[in-house]
Amino acid sequence: MSWTPATGVHLSGDDIRRALTWDALVASQRAVFEAFAGGVAELAPRALLPYGDNTAFSYLARASQDGWPVVKIGSVNPGNPARGLPSVHAFVMVMDRTTGDLAATMDGETITTMRTPAASVAAIEALASWRADGLAPEQVVVVGAGRQGMAHADVILERYPEAQVTTVVRKGAPLVLTGPSEGAASDRLRVTDDIRRAVESADTVILCTSSFDPVVSASWFAAGATLVSVGSFAPNRHEFGPDVIDRAGEVFVDDVSTACQQCGPVAAALASGDLARENVHAIGDVMLGRIVAPAGTRDLTVYASVGLGIQDASVVDLLMAARHDG
Repeated sequence: MSWTPATGVHLSGDDIRRALTWDALVASQRAVFEAFAGGVAELAPRALLPYGDNTAFSYLARASQDGWPVVKIGSVNPGNPARGLPSVHAFVMVMDRTTGDLAATMDGETITTMRTPAASVAAIEALASWRADGLAPEQVVVVGAGRQGMAHADVILERYPEAQVTTVVRKGAPLVLTGPSEGAASDRLRVTDDIRRAVESADTVILCTSSFDPVVSASWFAAGATLVSVGSFAPNRHEFGPDVIDRAGEVFVDDVSTACQQCGPVAAALASGDLARENVHAIGDVMLGRIVAPAGTRDLTVYASVGLGIQDASVVDLLMAARHDG
C-alpha cells in the first residue's frame, strides 16, 4: 500500500494545540482509562529500546472498538536540553479504520506534552478521596521545568483557580512555556531550586524528570500528600525510590502489567520483595469504583505513569472528530 496519506493530512503542533482544551483532554484521559479497565480500549505491548542514556519507544493502540488505530514512535533523550533540543521526539501515524491506509500523521511530541499532564490531573482527581482533606490541589510542586513540567503547571493553574504552583528548577535553567493557555506566565507560579523545602509544604508533588536516580525522599512529604511521577517510564528511570513505596504501601499506575515491567521504582520494588503485585492498582479501576479509599487518613498516595498508547489514541480520536466535524 502507499505510505503517503491519501488525504494529505498532517497535523502540526500548532494545529493540535489550537484544536484542544485542557478540559477536553482531561475528560478524554479519564474516559480512556475507564475504557481500558473495562476491556474496551486496546493496547499492544509497549516496546522500549535503550541506547546509551536514550530510550526509543513504540506504541500501538486504539481508544475504543471503533476508534482510530494509532502507531506512535519516538525517543527520550535526556541530554538534548543541553543541546538546545527537546528531550522527547515523537511521531504519530493514524490508520484508516476500514482500509488500513495511512489516514493522517501528527506531531507526537505535542500530543505527548498535552495528554500526559491531562492524565495526571485525571488521576489526581480520581485519587482525591485518598487525600486527608479530599479537596482539590492547592499547593502543587512540579519538579522539572522542561516541556512536561511546564505543561503540568499550565493545566494545574487553569484547572484549579485557587492553586499555587511551585516549579523546581536547576539553577540557571530556563522555563519552557507550553500548553493552550501558557499558564507559566501566571502570578500563581513560583520558581525555586530548593526541592526539599518545596516538597515539604506541598499537598501534591508532580515529578517530570528523566532521572536515573531518586530526586525526592519519602521523609520530605507532608502527611496526606499525593505524589505523581511521569518520568519513571523505563526500568532504568527512578524519579522516586523504595523509601517512597515503603511509606505509601501501595502504588497506583496507568497499567499494572506495563508498570510492573517498565516503571523503574515499581519493577525494582517487586523484584526485591518490598512491594507485592496485589498492591499495584490500575487507575482505571479507581475511576470505575472498583477500588475505594480506605477509612482514615492516607499517609502518602503515589501514582506512577509510564505512558500508554491508549492515551495518544484518545487524543487522536478527539482530533479526527474535530477535523471531520469541521
